[in-house]
Amino acid sequence: DESTKQAPVPERSSEGIVRREGVVKPTVSIQAPTFYGLKSIYDGTLMNYLYSPSNHILFKDYTGKRVLVRGQEFLDERWPKTPVLKAEELRAAEQKQSRN
Repeated sequence: DESTKQAPVPERSSEGIVRREGVVKPTVSIQAPTFYGLKSIYDGTLMNYLYSPSNHILFKDYTGKRVLVRGQEFLDERWPKTPVLKAEELRAAEQKQSRN
């Protein structure tokens, strides 16, 4: 249940606002700091865990879709190698049309 998972707390509020493009995927570990992650469009590696402090962003609606996410990036002490992205804005990325 998404509402019962404890939200991570930013270690520092001075970290900057970033914009990332990737594919929203569910996390595979029950110990992950959030239920969803942002994977690279190039190699599929996990770039960020996705977190929204409010219910206005529903990551499940974007599962498997290419998106642009803007927000504050910070580290959760339990997962120091993959930053958490506190999403302030999320939208579908424009798909490039191929010419035939």
